[in-house]
Amino acid sequence: MTELNRRLMPRLMWDSALPRVDFQREELANGDRLTLLPGGDESVVILYVFFPIGGDDEEARIVANSAMTLLLRGSESQSDERVTERLDRLGTVLNSFAQKDYVGVMLVSTTEAFEESLGLLLELLTQPRYGEQSFLSWQGREVVALGVTEQTPEFAARKALWQKMLKAPHRYRKVETQADARALRVDTVRRYYREYVLECCCHVMACGPKEGAWQAALRQHFSQRRSGRAVAS
Repeated sequence: MTELNRRLMPRLMWDSALPRVDFQREELANGDRLTLLPGGDESVVILYVFFPIGGDDEEARIVANSAMTLLLRGSESQSDERVTERLDRLGTVLNSFAQKDYVGVMLVSTTEAFEESLGLLLELLTQPRYGEQSFLSWQGREVVALGVTEQTPEFAARKALWQKMLKAPHRYRKVETQADARALRVDTVRRYYREYVLECCCHVMACGPKEGAWQAALRQHFSQRRSGRAVAS
């Protein structure tokens, strides 16, 4: 229960009957770290894979955003359409994201489809296609979207605030513009992914049933991922 103290902050009072949350943490031989939370929905596994954003320059975030967006658009052996068809058949949700300090992917799957979904995810992570046409399509949409954003008062205020508070070079200081998107090249995106995702260790966080084969499948698939450089927590 929670007892409110409006003068300061809520004071938490834990009932002794509440179940204890037992995280299972381990590090694989290749350096990837796993944090598992068994005891979630009995039929669903939720998985996050985090990588540090990499790079110290101001361009890191927009390059990371493009790299993670294009990551899910096909592998060396499967087209974008084929990947979409497989995800639809499995009933699996797969998304990517790029924040200021980290990038990653999220997977939501039924327990029955988890191992196949995980195999597809690892294929995309280790053998991304990064086709020229997919990049150009993404770049065109990004230029248009940033053009709209640049017209808003919030954009000007955010840009002025960050550049006043933070010294260059600092990736938080960077506010993406149309010019940044136009200047990107697919080779830059490929190089970023290879250096800061493919060759780095990741942190995997997953929640699923207490029992079942999903935990063993997770360990097996990520232990087979190539060894990466150790990164700070």
